Amino acid sequence: MSPQKLISESFQRPIVFVDIETTGLSPQSAEIIEVAGIRIEEGKITQELTSLIQPKHYDIHPIITQITGIRNGDVADAPLFDEVANPFLSLFQNDALFIAHNVGFDFCFLSHAYQHLDILFEPDLFCTVKMSRALYGKSRKHNLETIINHYNISVDSRHRAYDDALVMWKFLQIIMEEKGLTTFSEAVAQQSI
Repeated sequence: MSPQKLISESFQRPIVFVDIETTGLSPQSAEIIEVAGIRIEEGKITQELTSLIQPKHYDIHPIITQITGIRNGDVADAPLFDEVANPFLSLFQNDALFIAHNVGFDFCFLSHAYQHLDILFEPDLFCTVKMSRALYGKSRKHNLETIINHYNISVDSRHRAYDDALVMWKFLQIIMEEKGLTTFSEAVAQQSI
């Protein structure tokens, strides 16, 4: 059985890899400028959403542009989060699991954005950073950059939401191949929050 299929069996429900780019670090003083979700069922990508988002209140600081490549002009005609909210929410049908690298960051921003729309957004969460720390405790760093470099994962656009979400899916496949089904499934059970 393929690593992709084994991953799906370990989670026992659809999973959605999520990544966002923002104008800053706090949802109280920053906004989402890009969002991506990749839904996996039975080891296959079944649904994807990726979109730039026009912030309502904050400009994109030059430091954020330097990191992401996203400029104010790039988001000037992009949809507001309000326009992407329902299509993004549809990724989580049938109790899909929200997976992110440092899940608290991505979820906090998205939860905050949905609260402003009076929409309850409470998926179960799973953190790939916690899984990395649990399985690779001897490694000093567990950020995506370190994982990408260590495993030579090909990435078209680093610090862009879709590509970073795709890296997480590739990383879980690498973990499955290296650690095997039993260790992977135990880590899934321990790291679910």
